[in-house]
Amino acid sequence: MIRAATLIRKSIDSINRKYILTKFSLCLVLFIDSFCIGCIMPSLADLLLNPEKSFLKIQTSLLLRHFYYNLAISLPTIFVCMGALILGALSDLIGRKMVLLIGLLGVAIACLFSAIGVKTHNIILFLIGRVLMGIMDGNEAVAQACMADLSNNKEKAINMSYVSLAISLGFILGPLASTILNRIRQ
Repeated sequence: MIRAATLIRKSIDSINRKYILTKFSLCLVLFIDSFCIGCIMPSLADLLLNPEKSFLKIQTSLLLRHFYYNLAISLPTIFVCMGALILGALSDLIGRKMVLLIGLLGVAIACLFSAIGVKTHNIILFLIGRVLMGIMDGNEAVAQACMADLSNNKEKAINMSYVSLAISLGFILGPLASTILNRIRQ
């Protein structure tokens, strides 16, 4: 009888650890997404508007610089709607875990495209990276759906607040990290 109670307690502990690890992993995905989006925001003005620091050609007009700047800010926001639809439908077909992994890989590829665009002075490559960032940020909706699926009615509010916390921390720490790294680099 005691042995059965011990086995039951161990399996409940194992389930609780797995449940907590899953929630943490989902929050980490959301944090990474928002961190990557927020990380470039402080540098975007210098990258595109400041002729001395910009990767654009020096003869690029101020009007065109502002156009690129506004485009770089708005593209991820525009394409996140498309990404949420695509990744949401894909998660129904191949599973949410696989879509979250694809989304994280896509965010890494998007950052790589943007970095290569800056390094090679290619605005089109940079903007493609921004579009990919928006599309792959659609996995935020998938992670939120996973968290909702994990939660019972009693825990749903607190678990969704973890989602909001992870996103908020990413948007706070991303620009902070970018600013600190830019100060160190100068």
